[in-house]
Amino acid sequence: MNLKLHVDFLSQPSRACLLFCLLNDLPVEVKKVVISRGGTTSPSYKSKNPLGKVPLLEDESKNFLLPESGAILTYLAERFNVADHWLPKNPEAHARVLAAVHWFQNNVRLGAAGLVYQKVLAPRLGLIPNEEIAEHSLRVLHQALRDLADVWLAHPVGTKDPVFVSGRTDDVCIADLLIACELEQLCLLNYERDDVDMKGILSDHPVVRDYLRRVARACRGNFPPPPPQPEPNVDENGIKEELPPVVQRDHYLEVHALLRKSAALNSVAIPANIPPSYVAKL
Repeated sequence: MNLKLHVDFLSQPSRACLLFCLLNDLPVEVKKVVISRGGTTSPSYKSKNPLGKVPLLEDESKNFLLPESGAILTYLAERFNVADHWLPKNPEAHARVLAAVHWFQNNVRLGAAGLVYQKVLAPRLGLIPNEEIAEHSLRVLHQALRDLADVWLAHPVGTKDPVFVSGRTDDVCIADLLIACELEQLCLLNYERDDVDMKGILSDHPVVRDYLRRVARACRGNFPPPPPQPEPNVDENGIKEELPPVVQRDHYLEVHALLRKSAALNSVAIPANIPPSYVAKL
């Protein structure tokens, strides 16, 4: 397989890219990189991505290496001509989605990632957390969630239909995956330890909480179709054998289950009252 996606499952942008590939059944090989074990600082990895970050998309056939999740999602959407809702071809709709991708970095990601790093990851890495940065990150996050609700998720003129950040009411775009995967990372917070947790943060932003649930439901509608069932065998008495039902995989929950597994491998405890995905409680 020529296309390889280098990811760490504890990385929010990595999971967004992985989820996009799964939902669109793209021919991409997943290469696991473990940041906490020096995976992004090894000479072999730094030779591919001198930035030392994940995710990284590698196309051996073209000797092409692409960092940055927003660029990776854009490239994959355009290269494989996926459904239009992911990255619309209409210039104005296209620009809006890319605007949301750019906005996300210095708003939702800046706040959520900064908070989780100071509260959860820094101590696991043997570093002293900076409470001032944590408090600032929480303020940034709350403002980002207000802007997400009031600006990006505002109802189209003349309607009351709930929307995604593209302005569409019927399906997700690449920016929705980045935002949802970033906010799912808040499940690592433990109120008893950190004085803040995901449930408490989202309780102040019901529009965003409902939006996350819509993203999860929309992703379930984007699965590649299951393979057709074979015709059942018929015995000599004309009785057809019973075939096991086709189980439709839930890639959204699968990807966020990888977050939990990776957190456990890195000795990060997730509160027991948080489900595999916050939006699992639909």
